[in-house]
Amino acid sequence: MFRNTHMLHHRDTFSEKDDEAHSVKNWSAIYVLEYLLIDVRTLFRRLFYVTINALGYYPNFTRLSSDYTHSARITIVINLVLYLSFYFIFRDPLVTTLMVISPFSCSLLNRILAKAQHHELLEFRDEGALKFSRTLILPKFLSFLYANMNYHAEHHFAPSVPYYNLAELHEVLKAKGFVSSQSFLSFFNGEFRTVWLGLSQPKETREL
Repeated sequence: MFRNTHMLHHRDTFSEKDDEAHSVKNWSAIYVLEYLLIDVRTLFRRLFYVTINALGYYPNFTRLSSDYTHSARITIVINLVLYLSFYFIFRDPLVTTLMVISPFSCSLLNRILAKAQHHELLEFRDEGALKFSRTLILPKFLSFLYANMNYHAEHHFAPSVPYYNLAELHEVLKAKGFVSSQSFLSFFNGEFRTVWLGLSQPKETREL
C-alpha cells in the first residue's frame, strides 16, 4: 500500500490524495512520550494495515491491486519466519518481543525529520520539487541511518538517484544555486517549534 501511495506522492505532491505531504502528526505530550518510548499506536496500525492489505483491501476496504496484495502477504510471511526463527534460536520470549517492538521505539527524531520534508511548503507546490521539499543537513552517521532522506528536495527532484548519491547531487545543485538547505536545529527552532508550541511566525522570517 505504501508503494502505491508513495508513487502518487511523487507524481502529484500536495494534491488532495497525497496523504504523505498533508499528514498531520499529533505532538501532544502523551504522543511525544510514545515517540520517545514505544509508539504502540503505530505498531498496531501497521499490523492492521498489512493484514488488511494481505486480504486484498486498503484500510477503507476498497480493493487493492493483486501485486500489492501479494507483496503484503510476502511481508507477513517473511516477518513471521524471521521472528519465529529468532525465538527458536534464543528461546527467550522477552528478547523476541523486544525485537518485534524495536522498529517502533525511540522514533521521535525520525518523526520530526519526516515532518520536515514538506512542512509549511504547500505554497510552493507549483514551483517544483526543489521548492516544495526541504533539505536538512545532518551529521553523516544520522544521514546514513536515515538513508539520506534528509536530502529530500534532491530525492523529489530526481527520485531515480540512489540514496548514496543524494549528498553528491545536493552539492552539484547547491553549486549551481538551484537548492538551499538548513541545519536540523535551525528547522527545529524555527518552523517546527512554532507548530509544536503553538507559536506564530511571520512567513518572511522562515528560512528555506
